Amino acid sequence: MNEYTVVRTASWQLRLPADWADRTETASEEVYFESADGTKGVYIATWNIPMGAEHDGKQAAKSFRRAEQASLRRMQGYSWDLLQDESITLGATTVAISDAFARGQAYRIASKVIAHVPLVVRAAFHDYQCDDLAASQRYFADIIESLRLNWDGA
Repeated sequence: MNEYTVVRTASWQLRLPADWADRTETASEEVYFESADGTKGVYIATWNIPMGAEHDGKQAAKSFRRAEQASLRRMQGYSWDLLQDESITLGATTVAISDAFARGQAYRIASKVIAHVPLVVRAAFHDYQCDDLAASQRYFADIIESLRLNWDGA
């Protein structure tokens, strides 16, 4: 049985395997955690989006999904298969999940965006040695599911 640690900030919380460590190298709003063997990691960033009719959770999540897919297309030498790209809106909160796999490089990036304007949290889960897609999906499933807003307004 795996042991887990819950990482909390003022904005979000996430359950990670106990052998993962904070490898954040800058003072930016983005944090990075990595597995002990360096084969897996997660980048998490938080934004405060100005309130307004044009900036609801659904629109914010859609914008982040477009930006993420554009970023994948810009990665030279990578051919990405988009395995999942969906979102669900419950009240003022939208959760968007995407999953992309570059089979030739054995590289998988799954992401989860939680948008409850003004707060948007995006986590990008990386499997740098994804030799077995199904095993990677099983490994990350509970971790991705565990990402939650930790904010009174959500």
